[in-house]
Amino acid sequence: MNQLIDRREALRKTALLMGAAVSASALTGILQGCKATPELTYTPVFFNADQATLVSEVADIIIPRTDTPGAKDAGVPGFIDTMLKDCYAKEDQDNFLAGLASFDEEAKTAYGDSFIYCKPEQQLEFVTK
Repeated sequence: MNQLIDRREALRKTALLMGAAVSASALTGILQGCKATPELTYTPVFFNADQATLVSEVADIIIPRTDTPGAKDAGVPGFIDTMLKDCYAKEDQDNFLAGLASFDEEAKTAYGDSFIYCKPEQQLEFVTK
């Protein structure tokens, strides 16, 4: 049976096979460099994967899951993606993407990393600003 493993598991198994060839400090550095990207709940048609993930995370902060579905659960990110592709003029699409890129750059300046890799409390603080 073909079994998929994630990058961290592959690195762990490689380190075990190589024994002392990979030092503990080097392995720690490698593993800390692996960042988990939030999973998309739809297939983007307008956004690239990073843009779709950013829009999804922001939408879910604005409309969080409580006792009712959140934005991701309700399909809001996919709706935004489709609306931009099908209903917006090229200039408006470009303006949206430029604003999205600017938003992410500001998060990098404020927190040292892309918005999607910030801690949840940092994401909430940034969206609230």
